[in-house]
Amino acid sequence: MFKDGIQLYPDADEDVNDFIELVQQDLIGCCGFSNDDEGYKQWGQNMYFNCSVSDSMKDLNKLACAVPESCCKYKDGEIKNLLCGAGVLNKSPSEVSNQIYTRGCLKGIGDIIAQNSLVFGIIIAVVLVVQMTTIYFAKNLIFQIKQQIRKWRYNHNR
Repeated sequence: MFKDGIQLYPDADEDVNDFIELVQQDLIGCCGFSNDDEGYKQWGQNMYFNCSVSDSMKDLNKLACAVPESCCKYKDGEIKNLLCGAGVLNKSPSEVSNQIYTRGCLKGIGDIIAQNSLVFGIIIAVVLVVQMTTIYFAKNLIFQIKQQIRKWRYNHNR
């Protein structure tokens, strides 16, 4: 969905566009879908952002060789600029890394998981302990109920 959304952006469904913007700007700080440090170049597959526009049309199409505004890095209190990512697709990551997020979102997710693997491991362990404890108590309750049924039958069959 994310990869297809990049190709169709901004003509895609509004929810898909919002999801792409949320992931890129707010959740992960990434640009594009790929699993590398040049994820922003994937926006070249989009018909609005690709660099194949003729030089005479580039003056009309300010989005040519650009990335969406959700790829841009902002400092606190800085005013957002819709053209902050203009002309970055034909530049190297080192040239634009202060201006936009360059890593792909899959790499961003991988980095987050790697940085927080201990936290994820603890959460998984706690969930497993809670589940196993619940299963133990449920089995114990079943055993006690069966024991009471046997006692009741024994006392009523005398």
